[in-house]
Order: sequence, then C-alpha cells, then structure tokens
Amino acid sequence: MRRGHHSRSIVALVAASGLCSALLGGLGAAAAHAGPAPRPGLRAQQAVPAPSTPDAAIAATPADDRILVTVKPGQGDSLSAAVAALGGASVDTVAGDTVILDPAPGDSVDTAAIGALPGVIAVEPNQRVHAFAAPNDLYYPDQYGLFNTQPGGVRAENAWNGSTGSRSVVVGVLDTGVFANHPDLSANMWTNRTGINGCPYGSHGWDATSASSVPAVLCNPQDLAGHGTMVAGILGATGNNGIGVSGAAQQVSIMSLKMLNSNGDGSVADAIEAIDFGLAAKAQGVNLRVLQASWGAYNPPPSEQSALHAAIQRAETAGVLFVTAAGNGDDSNTPRNLDQPGIDVLPCEDSSAAVICVAASTNTGSLALYSNFGASAVDIAAPGSSIYSTIERNRDPNCPANSDYCFYDGTSMATPFVSGAAVDVLAAEPNLTLSQLKSRLLTSASTSAAFNGKVATNGRLDICNAMPNCGGLPAVAPTAPTNFSAVVRSGAVDLTWTKPDSNGNSFTISGYEVNGPNGTVSVAPGATSYAMTGLTNNVTTTVQIRAFGNGGTGPWVTKSIRPHPGGYIVDARGAVSKYGVGGNLPSDAIGAPSFSYDIIRGIAILPEGTGGYEVDAFGGIHPFKIGSTSPQPPAVTGGPYWLGWNIVRGIALSPQGGGYVLDGFGGTHPFGFGTASPPARPAGGPYWNGRDITRGIAINATGTGGYIVDGFGGTHTFRIGSGATPVKPQEGPYWLGWDIVRGITLAPGSGGGYLVDGF
Repeated sequence: MRRGHHSRSIVALVAASGLCSALLGGLGAAAAHAGPAPRPGLRAQQAVPAPSTPDAAIAATPADDRILVTVKPGQGDSLSAAVAALGGASVDTVAGDTVILDPAPGDSVDTAAIGALPGVIAVEPNQRVHAFAAPNDLYYPDQYGLFNTQPGGVRAENAWNGSTGSRSVVVGVLDTGVFANHPDLSANMWTNRTGINGCPYGSHGWDATSASSVPAVLCNPQDLAGHGTMVAGILGATGNNGIGVSGAAQQVSIMSLKMLNSNGDGSVADAIEAIDFGLAAKAQGVNLRVLQASWGAYNPPPSEQSALHAAIQRAETAGVLFVTAAGNGDDSNTPRNLDQPGIDVLPCEDSSAAVICVAASTNTGSLALYSNFGASAVDIAAPGSSIYSTIERNRDPNCPANSDYCFYDGTSMATPFVSGAAVDVLAAEPNLTLSQLKSRLLTSASTSAAFNGKVATNGRLDICNAMPNCGGLPAVAPTAPTNFSAVVRSGAVDLTWTKPDSNGNSFTISGYEVNGPNGTVSVAPGATSYAMTGLTNNVTTTVQIRAFGNGGTGPWVTKSIRPHPGGYIVDARGAVSKYGVGGNLPSDAIGAPSFSYDIIRGIAILPEGTGGYEVDAFGGIHPFKIGSTSPQPPAVTGGPYWLGWNIVRGIALSPQGGGYVLDGFGGTHPFGFGTASPPARPAGGPYWNGRDITRGIAINATGTGGYIVDGFGGTHTFRIGSGATPVKPQEGPYWLGWDIVRGITLAPGSGGGYLVDGF
C-alpha cells in the first residue's frame, strides 16, 4: 500500500543523470567547470558509481504494491468499481484507460480474476523505471553540441536564423522536476494562468510523486535531484540573454511534470499520471506539443499490453511527440544492442508512432561508448557527452560549488536536444502534424558511417536540415501575424500586430498586405501598425492582414470592425443609452440584458466596436452587439461569480484579450473570451479588505497596467505582467469622505482620462 498517496490523476518515474550512473541514467557530473573555456571530448571524471544491482533484479523490483489494470478505451471509470471489488483493493486513481489499484496492507490482489473480466486488456505490477541520464550566452563556447562547425554539433546556429523557438510551444518535461527560479530557465517556464487541472494561477506544472493534497505543493514541483533541471537547460535554457548557456530552443514554455523522486527513481503509475496531467492541460487549450522523457526501464511487459503504452497512445491521439532515451547500457556502462531478443527498454521501444528514441553521440560525431543502440529500436543520435547545462547551486556534490552550471554525460543529455529541435521546427511551422514533425526530425538526420547499423536513420540530429530554407528545403510562406488587434474611432481603425513567431527564416518577410473596404495596401516588413482611414461609421465590415516573403504569401488574419463616433452609458437595470460627438451618434446596442431591479455595475465596449459586455453586481457578464450585422461577442470564460453578493464595481477589457472584473475592495479578477485566455492578474494595486470603496477600473492601451478609482476620486495604479507601473494621475478631483465617484476611463493616446461622479 502506498500510504498518503493523493487520489489525483498523475504518475512517477526515476531520474538519475547527474546523481548516479543509473541503469538508464546519465553518467554523472563531470569535474568542476572553472570558466568558459571549452572542454571538448571530456567524459565525466568523477562519476558516482552505478548501482551494483543487476538489471534483472531492478526490473523485477516493483516501485510499490500498486497494480495497474489497463482496460479498453473509454471504460476506465465504468470498470473501476468492478475491478477494485474483484481484486479486494481500493482505487488509487483512474488515469485515462488505466485503473491503478492500491491493496490494503498485507493483502494480495487476484490478478488472474481481474484479467478475466470483460474489457480488461492487461494487469501488471507498478514497475520501477530509471532516468537516462551562437548567441551571446557566457558559456556558449562550451556547447559544442549546438555548433555548426564542430563535428559533433547539430547545426543549431544556422537553424536559429529561421527560428529560435517560441514560448507558444509547450514541452512537458517528465523528470525529477525543474528548478523554476534558475536565472537561465525562469523566463522559459510554462505558467498556469487559468487554474488548469485545479492548480493555482502562477504555478508551473505537477508533482506526481507528492503525497500532499495542497495545490501549491502539487503544482510547483521541486527538483531535489537536479536531473530535470539539467534536462530542461539542454532543451530550453533562455538563449541570447547574456548569461549562462542556451537551450536547443532559445524560447519555449517548459511544463514541469515531476514523476521521479530525489533518487532519480519513479514508477509507471506516476509516469502515467504526469502524462495525463499534460494531456488534460492540452485539452483545456495549452499548446502542449512534446513530452520529454529521459528515463526508462529494462525488460518491462510487452509494450502493446502495458499501461505506459496506453498513456503514450493517448499522447499520440492528442498529437503530442514523445521523445525518450535509449539508455546507457548495463551497470558497467557497457552498451547494449536493443535489437537483440530479450533486451528491451521502454519507453524507447514502445510501438506508438509518437515515440522518438535517442542515442548519445560525442563531440567527434561518433556513437558514445556507453550508449545503447539498435538499427530498429533506436531512431537517431544526438550529443550526449560532456554537455554543459543548468543546475541548482550546490545540489549535486560532483558539480562546482556555487555554480549554476555543470557538465554531464548520458543519453539523458542527448534526448532534450531532439525535444528542443522539435520546438524550433514547430515555431517555424506550427501547423505540422505529429507524423509530419517526427518525419521532419528523422529524415533530416546528418548520416554518417559511424551510425550505420546503430540507429534507424544512420545519423545524428541536424536541426538546420529540419528547418525550412536552412538545409536546402524550399522556402515556406510566412505564418500568420500574431496579436492582431483593431481599435476603432470615428471613420477609422488603428491596427497593430506582431510579426509571425517564425516563417522558416526570419529575414524573408518582405512586407505585409492590409486589406479593408477601400482596398489592399502594402506596408513595410518592419511595420507593426497601420491606421486605416476613410471608413464609414456605423457599418460593420472586415479588415485583414497577412505577411509575404520569398516563399509566398501567408494566411489572412481577419477581424470584424464597426467604426463609430460617441459612446454608451448603461443604467442600473441594463439599458444602454448612446451619446454622440459632433452631432453624430453610434448605433443601437442589441441584446443587452434588461432587469427590473438595480443590478448592473459596469459596461465595456470591444475595441473593434462591434459589441460589448455589461457586468452585474454578482460578477455575471452579459454580452451585447452593436448594430444588427455585427457578430455576437464571444462567451466569457473564467471570471468571478458571487451569487447574492452585491460586490462588483466595474469591468474593463484588455487589449491583450480578455478583461477584468473589479470588486468593491479593490480585487481585480481576470476573465477570457473567445480564443483569448484570461490575462495576467494585476499586481501592486490597492486592496481594502472589507471596505466597499472602489468604483471603477481602466486598462492602458498596451495592457501592461491601469488604474482603479475609489469613491472619493483617488486614482490608484497597478501593473500587469512585466509591465512598468503607470504614472500616477495628477490634477484629478478628490472629495474626501464623499462616496460620489462612479467610473473612470482613459482618453486614447492622450496620457490622461476622465472620472464620472454620481451627479
């Protein structure tokens, strides 16, 4: 029985690279690194000895007494009670198509009876698994694995001309956790901004090994081993930031999925739960594209019948690549041919089409002496010897004291090179399917006689060959501009956008085309804004933008807009009145709510001018459109709701998408709508607990900060994300003791704004 285990849908495996020369782990940390001078060719000189336990004994030793019952797809919940009753055990959790049973102390489970149940595919013990162990970054000269010219490099430098990765691509690192505050990793950590899977805002992943029930603990995995932090650095240490090292992807979002403990050990059950956390996040809108797994186990059950295989199949169905390690041979680091009968490593040899299995190569471009291989079982090689990467200071005694970096060897190090390469490719071509992504990485391998008969591709990873317009592949059209926004005014609209994350080569954007009711115009390649004038007020129309380059034209991005003069006032019952400017009025609001009592507390108009939202005193948000031909505003997601509490005092929309509800105490609560997730929660603003004093909220034009006004006229600043705190207002009214102010708004582009009082 696993005492204290929380009933959550997560898993645990084992990682040891950098701690010990575990069965499938890394070879340990190399000697202390004294400075930036490169040390090509060195292997770890002071590696901690490998476990003396024979492979067979390790394979036969379960992580605990839990039993994994894999059932037919979709029958996990319906069969769990019957499986538990027949086995005389309780259900620890249901992870996808696997029911994890937890026997009572001293009891045995009738696995034969369970296996005979209709719908049951396999019954197995919870087996142990083990870990395999040109930017301006200060120690980049030590990173031969990324070089163009070094014989063992993967030509990342050329590839980075087209794509340095993207934080829109999420990689789940299944490992010992990640030290999220590392100076070279913090900027590239995935952050939970919408309470995904019950985790709090600002958390970075999930800890499947923890018995805690506290979300703040479960959702912020701590790396007590160092292996996961090392792997994360090879994959995605922040590049070109002037410090430390660079990952194969200089930009990425790293989701920490802890399933290995401080000894680099774990179990299949914890691995399954961690995988399912990532897949559940993907189902809720997170762009998880890769699972990174530098661990494995020898001689597990046949892959087609295992619970781990079922979890990897779910990843395949979700379109997620699963990158794993070939392993470092036996306990004396003697490599093994995984094609030979009776020598099996999972998940390396899992039959799922999602899997890429990686061997380790050296700085001379040869197969590492310790690396497992197999012309059928192993797909590709990548640098794994003398790899310099991120650590938490003083975590590993074999690394330099007070250093954030260390050298390591092992197939654990090779695997994240491939995961990082996948991010670079996806940043350039985000619409690639799983099969296309896997094919691109494998078919672009740089072949060499050193790998003939050793790996299926006969070669080593080559990121440049995998990138469009880098290694001879044809140039591709730009992807769509991002963050396309439209802010209307009378007879005009101001458009802004961000250049595509990557189009295969960042220097091939020749310009943009902007299309509207008066035709199409071209703007310069460096432009990020355009003012479209001469538009008819109170008419809903569309505007479009696309990028073009030497590979052709990219896709249009389209927005509906409705320019208008004037604005709108809402009364306490929801009725919307319009007011004009210069004798011109905007169109009527259509579909606004109507109440017979005093309930509405604020109104916000979409920047496109096609509609807006009213907020009631409980936090309910009610959309309406402007003009009969406008689209209905998208439904709101997230946001607060306090039934029966007359506590809401305002609403504001963010130019970044979504918006905020303000309560009477000064609390600001994000919400999203359409494809926009809730924005970041503001920081540094006022809060009067228990005092109903705030009366309005306004967000600045960049979405990086804003203002809250209290009932006396006091205006209070706050910042959003990494934005600077706005300048404190001057010369506004202040009526001390008079609860008379009812709202605030900012004048576009003026640096000022207006307050409205109760009269």
